[in-house]
Amino acid sequence: MGTFPVEMLRDWKTSHEAWVDSWGDAPKFGSFRDMAVAISEKLLENRMHWEMYGPNSETAQNDPASNVVATWTARKLDCILPNNRAICRMLQDNMQTLPEGSAQTALTFVAHARAFEENQYERRDWYPLFPNEFSQLIEGIINE
Repeated sequence: MGTFPVEMLRDWKTSHEAWVDSWGDAPKFGSFRDMAVAISEKLLENRMHWEMYGPNSETAQNDPASNVVATWTARKLDCILPNNRAICRMLQDNMQTLPEGSAQTALTFVAHARAFEENQYERRDWYPLFPNEFSQLIEGIINE
């Protein structure tokens, strides 16, 4: 087995830590419209999974005994939660780009996303549902 100099190992460790830390970085946007486009892409993907596999999907409604719940659970964990986290980071790291008066709507989404995630790990009696006014805000900015 080869040995590595201590300095080389420290450099690797520093590089690896920076790489791991970068996973939580949100891009900086010059305008809310630019951020809204990025958020819209993630919301679209989330909605597609919700419509295909969620509790109100055609399959879930027509065949409650189907295994669509397993697919829904998987998509929540591998897609929706990471997308929600990314949206929250975008909003938090780019608050200065929010249009005047829209911070409350953005924070309502953040509250929903956090509670939705908590509900995946430990069942809650209640959590705030997706705020439609958030998607309306995003769509409104994109369509201006």
